[in-house]
Amino acid sequence: MKEFEWHIKTILETKITEGKRALIVEGKTDELVFTQLLKKVDPQWETNWVLAEVGGKRNVVEILSKQPTWLGIVDRDEWDNAQLSQRQQQLPNLLVLPRFCIENYLTVPGELWHCLPQKQKVKLPEGRDAAVQSIAALITENLERWVQFGALWAIINPLWDELRLLGFNRDLLDPELVLDEQGFRAQCAIWHSHLEPQGLWLRYQEKLAAIQGQTDDENLRTIVHGKKFFKAAVTPAFRQLFAIQSTISVEDLFREMPVPADLAFVWQRMELNPEEN
Repeated sequence: MKEFEWHIKTILETKITEGKRALIVEGKTDELVFTQLLKKVDPQWETNWVLAEVGGKRNVVEILSKQPTWLGIVDRDEWDNAQLSQRQQQLPNLLVLPRFCIENYLTVPGELWHCLPQKQKVKLPEGRDAAVQSIAALITENLERWVQFGALWAIINPLWDELRLLGFNRDLLDPELVLDEQGFRAQCAIWHSHLEPQGLWLRYQEKLAAIQGQTDDENLRTIVHGKKFFKAAVTPAFRQLFAIQSTISVEDLFREMPVPADLAFVWQRMELNPEEN
């Protein structure tokens, strides 16, 4: 049994009851966050839905192809608009975060301020604008480097899937095929050409140019790798600002956070109505 099949079996046997559908997400953090948000959107959401994490984007996609009545949410990551459109045409029940990943709701200084407990807000300069400036000064200190890393991620991370589409590695590892040297070299040349350094460097430069006109907030939402950025930039900034040794967890911040407006499409697909709650 494949991993995604095991997840389907587990959800059907342990979570689904008559009349309910599943909302599946990539990982444990996503499950914790959406549990917090769904409670705010509709305290009765569990009447018709169950929520389950399934161990990654690939599993979400595989499960949705087998369970068309379920919904699944995945990180945007490196997908551009063309890739998003193609994948959602193939899987209408696939929902994609409008941000790089769920932690990117905790990277924008103006939004972070709304996530802080009152006991932490009082430690910041008086007034929202001054407080936001204090947060921004710390977490955006090395933002250019994080944007460069995000652009590189968008080029390098998809290479495995791209190579698979070019026959890597099955086109040489097929027991039905016996390739001569010419065939062997020809297949390797296809893979080698795709990994040619100058071509990849140009793609990276084109990506950087494409996002050059974006604001810092836009880059923090869609380009910066939120999981890594939260750990490396936001957490140390909070420790410094609030003079604490422990960390403020993702779950705690989402507990304080107002429901993000750009997730309205999720509640609509679930037929929930935040405005009535």
